[in-house]
Amino acid sequence: MDRTAGDDRIGVQAPPFQFDGWINSEPLTLEDLRGKVVLVRWFTDTCPFCASSAPALRQLYEEYADQGFALVGVYHPKAGRDDPLDVARVQRVVEARDFKFPVAID
Repeated sequence: MDRTAGDDRIGVQAPPFQFDGWINSEPLTLEDLRGKVVLVRWFTDTCPFCASSAPALRQLYEEYADQGFALVGVYHPKAGRDDPLDVARVQRVVEARDFKFPVAID
């Protein structure tokens, strides 16, 4: 494992969000999140590791959202990336995992 991977990004401003849609939120910008600690968590509905982290994400959001913490979930389809976007499928995943935080669709 290369523990220096990503070092070149430290101190570099993040590029603006460019997502296809949002669930649980109006579209967010980096400016909307300025001054907060932000966790961006990419996930998909077919990943067992993503599913197993859902309870921890919910707990983080519930405990710290009112203390300057922001959580943005980003649904990133693995299989069928070139297929038409199925927003209803993403909505079912968000509901099944009981995500109340903003979820962007990549």
